[in-house]
Amino acid sequence: MGRFVDIAGLIATFGEDELLQIAGTGDWNTPEGRSIDEAAIGRAIKYADSLVAGYVVARNPWIAQIADPADMPALLNGLAEDIVRYRLRNQAGVSGQMTETVEERYKAALHSLRDIASGKIDLTDPRDGGLLPVEAASDSVRISGGPLTAAPLAEAFLK
Repeated sequence: MGRFVDIAGLIATFGEDELLQIAGTGDWNTPEGRSIDEAAIGRAIKYADSLVAGYVVARNPWIAQIADPADMPALLNGLAEDIVRYRLRNQAGVSGQMTETVEERYKAALHSLRDIASGKIDLTDPRDGGLLPVEAASDSVRISGGPLTAAPLAEAFLK
């Protein structure tokens, strides 16, 4: 559904019960009578995708070529998920759903996006195995989207 996050990722991270609570339709009295409001979640995902892309694509143009959340750096998936969760809990008609943790994670996500935009956090393309370029700045943090095993790390070091 989105470039950085999809409903399956939200369910995996936060659980279906939470999504039913903050973006469910149907009978409020029983979980069995509720279903996930995909349209509401889709609107929050669209917002999060635009926000994340606005911060990261200028410094990381390769991100614009990725359309599947599974191919994105895990950091961006998590930041987008926290933004979607905040949006869903902060919408009209969901009073009392905002928790301190959700708000803190949202603020931390925005802070991380600013750090990515400014170059304090640098992303690597997980499709390249997460290898870092040799000319990487020493004062930045590199974030890879996938696992980095010893063999590619040794190969990059020996080059």
